[in-house]
Amino acid sequence: MLMYRVLRLLLPLLLLGVSLVGCKLLSAKSREAKIDVRFTPLAGEAALDSNPVYAGGLTGLSEHVRKNLRYPPLYLRSHIEGSSLVGFTIDSTGQVSNHRIVKPFLQACDEEALRVIKLLPGTWQPAQRAGKAVGAECQIPVSFSIRH
Repeated sequence: MLMYRVLRLLLPLLLLGVSLVGCKLLSAKSREAKIDVRFTPLAGEAALDSNPVYAGGLTGLSEHVRKNLRYPPLYLRSHIEGSSLVGFTIDSTGQVSNHRIVKPFLQACDEEALRVIKLLPGTWQPAQRAGKAVGAECQIPVSFSIRH
């Protein structure tokens, strides 16, 4: 009976702790998860010779999302997990625009994923084609999963 009372008191605190660290980029279980960032040429353009590069690299991108993403409390309490796919355009100067949800999950999660990706600091090194900087489309999956 005492154990039940202790667990009942600690469970909300444990859930709060999970909400602060339970959001990850992609569904891999480790911090060194491979990030499945996808790049495509702008509509009607030829293939890219090299993809855009984020100033902090893929590790910096993953760290930014991990530190800033907050699991919507309702879905955390309900143990609902899934991913939102966020897309945006990187122009030939490395500036980012046209943030959008490409593949929705749940509205609150989509809004949170979009908020965090919009917060990415700095610019990108633009994609290259034939030695020139060109624009590209980027898609980043943002996963909401509870670490067990």
